[in-house]
Amino acid sequence: MAKKKKKTKEKKTNEERVLDQHNIEYEETSFNWIEQGKDALKEAAELGVEPESILKTIVLQGKGDPKDFFVVCLPIVHEMDLKLVAQQLGKKQVHLADNKNLINITGYIHGANTPIGIHAFKGFPIYFDERIKPFEVISVSAGKVGRSVRLKQEDLVKLVNGKYIEVERKGEKRIVKKIDRAKLFIQNNMEIFRCPFCQNKITSLQGNSIVCINGHVINLNKKGTLHLLTHGVKSDYDNKELWNARRTLLQAGLFSPIIEQIIKELPAKKLKIIDVGCGEGTPLINLAKSREKYNDTLIGFDISKDAINLATQNELHPFFCIADLANLPFMDNSIDAIIDIFSPSSYGEFLRVLKNEGKLYKVIPNANYLIELRHLLYGDTGSRKSSYSNDKVLNLFSKHFPNFESKRIRYKFNLTPENFKNLLLMTPLSWGASNEQLEYARQNPLNEITVDVTLLIA
Repeated sequence: MAKKKKKTKEKKTNEERVLDQHNIEYEETSFNWIEQGKDALKEAAELGVEPESILKTIVLQGKGDPKDFFVVCLPIVHEMDLKLVAQQLGKKQVHLADNKNLINITGYIHGANTPIGIHAFKGFPIYFDERIKPFEVISVSAGKVGRSVRLKQEDLVKLVNGKYIEVERKGEKRIVKKIDRAKLFIQNNMEIFRCPFCQNKITSLQGNSIVCINGHVINLNKKGTLHLLTHGVKSDYDNKELWNARRTLLQAGLFSPIIEQIIKELPAKKLKIIDVGCGEGTPLINLAKSREKYNDTLIGFDISKDAINLATQNELHPFFCIADLANLPFMDNSIDAIIDIFSPSSYGEFLRVLKNEGKLYKVIPNANYLIELRHLLYGDTGSRKSSYSNDKVLNLFSKHFPNFESKRIRYKFNLTPENFKNLLLMTPLSWGASNEQLEYARQNPLNEITVDVTLLIA
């Protein structure tokens, strides 16, 4: 949620009293976009929230019926297709209510309309743009210009007996471009980043570029990502087919219990989190959704351009960039939590960027991780590849973090025939297999797989 406003002697609005009466938790915030003509994206950035989570309240009227009023709430950065709304609600035509007469229609002046009060005091039907569904917490007017409340979407929709509708046709161009969202993120988190070339702080955002104190310039691309490598990298992970297969499996839940355990371990407060070797972004995105109320600063990075390009395709995404874990583009003592799922580690760099009270959450495979696939490809005896030990990884970790905690996570995951093919494509376990071994596996697909890992916390 947005940062709580300092307590003042200002009286509660009637709308806030309605929320109190229904025991609904909320935070009061200031939002002066309409009142002062501020840019909506800048205002949202100042609040530290996604622009799409701040709603405007539009009063509409069915044509030809002086009493047919209703309300549509949609993000401040989106527009509405009145023909589509009419079609969704089974009306021949709808139009905006007369702004000059709003006070008589709703009891509010322009800029103060709120679904809370209009439902409570006027009983008008309330509709919500279906695109707000991914946001656990949203903001609406508190019934006074320049004042809003931030509350759980579920609580608000239930309170006003709201319904979701489509208010803009599929494929309409989004107002918030990825590059604009990225610029907002950098503006609000510039103190985290450092130049990968000279290791000094980033001091400004000039147009679509970040600039360090020594004048090194790094450009944002149109996808809203930064390329923070200082050298070319050739990797087996530069493979679009691999990342698409991984995304399909992760969205099906392959790593869900692992992400859920990490979420349980994270402190219940706003954090600055980086995901090392984030791949196509699904784990970090799922974490973001689960922790939306904390408004975390989330950064995922990988050396694979294909992976990062795929990560940015999500509707709700953290900030993603291409970077090297051996030369992290973050300032000293700037990060609260590092998440490392099956990625290599640079413990010296991790210790450098972590705050004194910061934590590392590293996931490593155990001997039985994907054991069925290992045996299918390499047999269960007689081959170096038929078994695995994480002893070296654990020993190295313990040298840097002697007081670490560990939690074992073990479960079975069901595989459809299609997802077995995706598993073969995504896992490095298959990279050492011969064509004959791969073909044998394809002809004998598994219907379940063991996920057996250890979460190391230090």
